[in-house]
Amino acid sequence: MIEKVGYSKPVTSAKSVRRTGGADGVAFAAALSEAEGVKATAPTAPVAALGGITGLIGINEVDEGDVRKRRAVKRGRFTLEALDQLRNALLMGTLPLSILRNLEKLIAEERAEVTDPGLSAILDDIELRAAVEMAKLEMAGLIAPKQQ
Repeated sequence: MIEKVGYSKPVTSAKSVRRTGGADGVAFAAALSEAEGVKATAPTAPVAALGGITGLIGINEVDEGDVRKRRAVKRGRFTLEALDQLRNALLMGTLPLSILRNLEKLIAEERAEVTDPGLSAILDDIELRAAVEMAKLEMAGLIAPKQQ
């Protein structure tokens, strides 16, 4: 609901400002010292121009190793989330096929990027666990056997 807005006084115009000269640092410092009794300071040096566009491009460069590391961490997080889903499903006594398929896909993607033998062994263990759970579902007749 909109209420009636009351009357307010119009804004008054700004008072005129006395100009004392140019806009250089010396004149400003002198005017400031006259106005407020502040002692004058040395004029400031002009600001140097930026080095050019190459300096800005250099700032924006990203190390390829950092990008690969971030991607690996992200894939690792997805894999851990899929393992959590697998654990929770096993504890609840139900195991949706989508969880196993997702885990298999994540492991296949991760294996393409892995060069560390320790991490490769961990991926082998995860892949084996997913295969065992898939075989259990096949033996129970809950899914069709996987075509090799």
